[in-house]
Amino acid sequence: MTATQHSRPIPVPEPLSELHDLNGAQLSLPISAFMQSIQFLTSPGQLNLGIVTPADQCHLQRIAEALADHHVPSSQDNHAWNSLASYIMQLRDKYQIQMDLMRIRPMESDQKRAMLLEEIQRQSQQLDQYGQAHQELTELLGALQKLSKEWKRARIETIITSLVSSTPLQGCRVVKVTRQHLTSLGLGLGSLNKLYLVFEESTATELECHKLINDIARDFGDVFEENVAQNLARMAGNYQHVFNVDEGRIHQDMQHLANRIFSARPQSILWERSPRGLEAGGTGTGRRASGERVHGGGGGAGGGGRCSIGSQTPGASDTSIFSMAQPVFEPAVWDWPVLLKRKMPRYRPLWWWRKKQNEATEKGIWTVSLVRLANHFTHVGQNYYANMLNNARLMHGHQARVFELAMHSLTRCYKALQIEQGHAYLIQSLVYLYQIQQDAQRTALQPAGSAKNNKPSSDQPSISSQI
Repeated sequence: MTATQHSRPIPVPEPLSELHDLNGAQLSLPISAFMQSIQFLTSPGQLNLGIVTPADQCHLQRIAEALADHHVPSSQDNHAWNSLASYIMQLRDKYQIQMDLMRIRPMESDQKRAMLLEEIQRQSQQLDQYGQAHQELTELLGALQKLSKEWKRARIETIITSLVSSTPLQGCRVVKVTRQHLTSLGLGLGSLNKLYLVFEESTATELECHKLINDIARDFGDVFEENVAQNLARMAGNYQHVFNVDEGRIHQDMQHLANRIFSARPQSILWERSPRGLEAGGTGTGRRASGERVHGGGGGAGGGGRCSIGSQTPGASDTSIFSMAQPVFEPAVWDWPVLLKRKMPRYRPLWWWRKKQNEATEKGIWTVSLVRLANHFTHVGQNYYANMLNNARLMHGHQARVFELAMHSLTRCYKALQIEQGHAYLIQSLVYLYQIQQDAQRTALQPAGSAKNNKPSSDQPSISSQI
């Protein structure tokens, strides 16, 4: 069973009803108890264990039919009684072998066994809630993918234009390139109808250009951070189950249950140690301090912050999946050659010796394409959401493994209790069989008239014929 499917509650066996003979009369206590044991051993839950074979099922059912019609061996037929007891002991030994292999503890009482079955039922319901959280995490993956696609270049370019219009531009002009600007700004045809920030070297140095672009990048980062906070708050409210999973509690409950059922924990029961958080964004990446930003330059491998998916233990952040450092939109050293370019007007003489002289002595201009700046911001923002999506995928896979392992462990605990209960029923059946034999001997000692009604009819098979 995968985590995307809700766990089905494990059924708790219901008490067996009182049994009656073929005429509707209530059976004696030993016979009724013995038949209840047969009824349990031939139930679907026991047959699914594979210990009681179909041949055993038919044999036990024929014995139950004979008992229901008061057909018991003669008190003098020791061979029939011994054969029946030997058959019950063979079944008991088959259960004992399974108990030894799985290292199952014998239960001290039926009450303790019933308490463990109720605990299995409770943990089954708890895992059903865990499955619901996993389903919501699957939906969250889709929401993050959609959110990442919303940060397109056209939208970001609009935000940048708004920021530029509200930012004091000293020594800089916002120019929408026309054909007349191509020669004066040294631009190509691909720049037509695009917005540029233009700095004259006579009024702004390269460092001053850097400062202005960094100011715009920080302002954009504030807008981005505010938008992220709103999105995460909405997601935290819509997918609350994702953040309410307590894996540590699930592990502790399962561990405690296994210790009460098994004398030594089998390798197939639960995990070796408490599940820990998975590190996202590569090995060795831990959670960063709150408010710290991670650089997201266009030339780097990661455009957003990296975070760890913390273990879901009490006191952990409810939004640990989103505990990521905010991205840095300020260009890195390797980004500036792409964003900030020095241009020379093309109306000057183009002879190679005059051009070289002019570039060395005359002032040029610095240009920043808002399209390229928008591309840079888009890359950083999408990388941020891509890292967040990667974290969610890691958490999704982690939850799936924990869910499947917990369901396997819980099912194995339930199977162990079923085996132990079948073994206990067979031990009790030997006691009931002895009591039935004693009752048969007492009946044989009664006067003939009083025992007449208990004599089996000649056309019905007795238990001795079933051995």
